[in-house]
Amino acid sequence: MTIEISDTRFRLTFSFFAVITAMLLTCDRRIVIISVLSSLLHECGHLALLFVFGEKPECVVFGAFGIRIERQGVSSLSYKRQAAVAMGGISVNLALAAVFAVLYGCFSSEVLAVGFAVNIFIGGLNMIPVGILDAGQFLRYILLERFEEDETESRLNIVSDFSVLLFACFCVFYTVFFGLNASLICACLYLMAVNIKLRISSHQNPEK
Repeated sequence: MTIEISDTRFRLTFSFFAVITAMLLTCDRRIVIISVLSSLLHECGHLALLFVFGEKPECVVFGAFGIRIERQGVSSLSYKRQAAVAMGGISVNLALAAVFAVLYGCFSSEVLAVGFAVNIFIGGLNMIPVGILDAGQFLRYILLERFEEDETESRLNIVSDFSVLLFACFCVFYTVFFGLNASLICACLYLMAVNIKLRISSHQNPEK
């Protein structure tokens, strides 16, 4: 399903609804609602900086791997500005986590604690320098200021692979000493999936 608002398309895929349905069936409904809203606000952080810098997105896609922004062809923004846009989502999540923490200190509500945890999780996950995640995009633009695109992708692939391996080792360590944590396992599988997706995409588009 595609909706167009002010020259920007919003595309909701079947896989997005499938993931949301699975989450509603297996997780606390409050966690699902806060997670979706926090993810939306995360993308609003990227969109806000894009508009501030004078660039409009082509499409906002709601898919199985979360919400992503597709931009129009070759960006006219400098690498520094693109790096700033990449970090816009994390900044929003950290700001929301701070707000939830302050409110929790005043009201001690379980919902506020969930909001804090969800935003720390989303922000923290995106701070891992893997491929299409925010920190991975930030690192790409920083590297592009110094290296050619082929060299940049080679270095980023190494960092991505190492980050996924390190996170997987952490998940194994946590499971052995503290017990199984479904969120960590899902996050690890997600990182592996996006890393594989990035490699497939780079092979399909070797000219980029």
